[in-house]
Amino acid sequence: MKISKKTEIIKLYEEGLSIEDIASKGFTKKYVKHVLKNAKLLNEAISAALPTEVLEPVTAEEPKTEIAEPPVVEELPTEVETPPEEGNNSSSLREVITLLESLEKSSTKVDISLNISVKIDIDNTIKTGENN
Repeated sequence: MKISKKTEIIKLYEEGLSIEDIASKGFTKKYVKHVLKNAKLLNEAISAALPTEVLEPVTAEEPKTEIAEPPVVEELPTEVETPPEEGNNSSSLREVITLLESLEKSSTKVDISLNISVKIDIDNTIKTGENN
């Protein structure tokens, strides 16, 4: 069986001979470098195409500590009715503020929603000089 020049160069290199030693066997230095370069690229391409098994390091899991959640406070809907008189608006606001402050002091969490509605009555009739 005949061995090609490339195969012989690769075989000599794998045996541990240097490029100069291989060139002394009758090959040019330039050709030896070219063959070895192509062989390395081919080997790298083959090894890159092969599936590799990735081993992940095993780490001991730390014990999980559970954090106690604060107690849930029931939502108590509190509605404050304000009279339509303008004189009582400031006193109503004071009552709301006082209520909010007392709730804030007595509980850890308060969800407050305020529904404010304003009714405006507009007379849309047009008055003319005629009486019907």
